[in-house]
Amino acid sequence: MDERIVKYQQGELSYEEVAKLLNDAEQDAELKTDLTSFLNVSALASLHVSLANREDGESSLPALKAKLRRRMLYRIGRTMLKYVAVGAIVLVITLVVERHQATRPAAIAMQSLSVPRGQNCQITLADGSKVWLNGGSTLRYPSHFEENRQIELTGEALFDVAKNGNQPFVVSTKGVCVKVLGTRFNVRAYAAEPITVSLFRGEVSVYRENNEQQAVVLHPNEQLTVSEGHMDKGRIDADAAAWKDGWLVFKSATMAQIIANLQTCFGVKITVKHPSLLSVRYSGKFRKSDGVVNILDIMSRVQYFRMVQKRESNEIELYPQTN
Repeated sequence: MDERIVKYQQGELSYEEVAKLLNDAEQDAELKTDLTSFLNVSALASLHVSLANREDGESSLPALKAKLRRRMLYRIGRTMLKYVAVGAIVLVITLVVERHQATRPAAIAMQSLSVPRGQNCQITLADGSKVWLNGGSTLRYPSHFEENRQIELTGEALFDVAKNGNQPFVVSTKGVCVKVLGTRFNVRAYAAEPITVSLFRGEVSVYRENNEQQAVVLHPNEQLTVSEGHMDKGRIDADAAAWKDGWLVFKSATMAQIIANLQTCFGVKITVKHPSLLSVRYSGKFRKSDGVVNILDIMSRVQYFRMVQKRESNEIELYPQTN
């Protein structure tokens, strides 16, 4: 006989061990028979001596010993004879409850996908929705969706959401939620930047967590910036998702904005050694594959600054150009 049966009766098995025993009994006919017989014997043993026919019990004892090992029966007999008939009912209830617990669905597993800086990644979720993750971003999502479709984002991602009118899709990031039914939109929410939601198709509502009543609704070609308690709506930047195709696009951006973008994209520290450089504006379009050094080198030919790269500390210093 499987020793787990005895331990189960005496309450010495953990929840996981009980679940495994019951599951094994379903798959193994012999184990199931032993478990059933043992519970029946335990129920008989639990009857108070005044309620049992002593002669019948003694005459059946040799047969019981033949099925159960002598040592086990001895241990159980000493313990079980202390209880009255209600113990048998408790055993049956316990078996049903624990069987139900062992077969109930497990909690939905959460997956996590992180993309290194300078790289992009595309993933298709369980509902068919497609997500493109920008470098330095992390997406947490369930292995499958049940009552809702909710995921968590840190960084930037472009979403092409599979439509499901009965199950909204919600992106949670930095205390803000973006709720949709089926649409295409971009969310940029890096730690040191304001949140930007750009809508290309469909309709989305943006709201702070637990405050959906104050949601702001976006329509195609609209963009919402969330910062310091404010939500400002404007027209979309046509290149808001150009990063998906490997592009970095700057449109009359200040050097401060460009540096922040490059640091986020490539994970490099860029230090400006003279404040006058920070207000300089630049427009241009670069392949991310060109690398941060080549991008800055091309910019320096127009904006006239000098670049010093420190490979040991992964740092780049910018100086005003001197004659």
